[in-house]
Amino acid sequence: LTSGDLVLQAEGTLPAGTQVTLDGQARDWPTFKSGKPRAALEVRVPGGRHVVEITAPGYVPWSAELNVDARGKLVEEVSLARQAVKVKVSFMPEAAQVKVDGKVLREAGGAGPLELEISADAELELSAPGYVTQKARVSPADAEKGTSVELKPVRHAYALTSEPLGAAVFVDGKDAGKVTPAVLKLSVGQKVELRAPCHDAATVVLTAPADPEELVQLAGTLARQPNCK
Repeated sequence: LTSGDLVLQAEGTLPAGTQVTLDGQARDWPTFKSGKPRAALEVRVPGGRHVVEITAPGYVPWSAELNVDARGKLVEEVSLARQAVKVKVSFMPEAAQVKVDGKVLREAGGAGPLELEISADAELELSAPGYVTQKARVSPADAEKGTSVELKPVRHAYALTSEPLGAAVFVDGKDAGKVTPAVLKLSVGQKVELRAPCHDAATVVLTAPADPEELVQLAGTLARQPNCK
């Protein structure tokens, strides 16, 4: 008649290894056979005030002083927050805009790595002109070694032709396996050369289209070498 029920209800999923201390007595948070923590811990306690502390590796301890009515039931919501850790993150390009969990941390034009203090798995979003916007996760596990995020350049469709036709296409010094006329997906900044026997190589300058879906038409003229047969 002098006892009541105390129910600790987890908000979300608690991590493995969660422990509860009730009035100085430690116990493990209940789990299923699989080892996954259960959604709630229910315990019969004497009516009155009780001190509860909940701990888990890598999380901020949760504590509360709760008053349980005799012959009553008290349900208390429990939510654990990740402990803040510092993670060094480097970016390519360094001038990219950096967002953390949707909030702008650094505007475009910055330089050098950032040291982030995060209290949960943080979502980074990087964007820069000429590059594909990218999202990446940074977790407390990266605290010791740090991490890096590299953006990929935007690729556009280019229709290459030449005078004369049939010139081999080389991208960044490597044979692309194409001859003009040809359509290739390329990034602004890549070096494109057209080569043909008895002709000087011609460099084609890549330009970004106003519309990302636009097919950019580019042409190169190869000068014929004198006395070449």
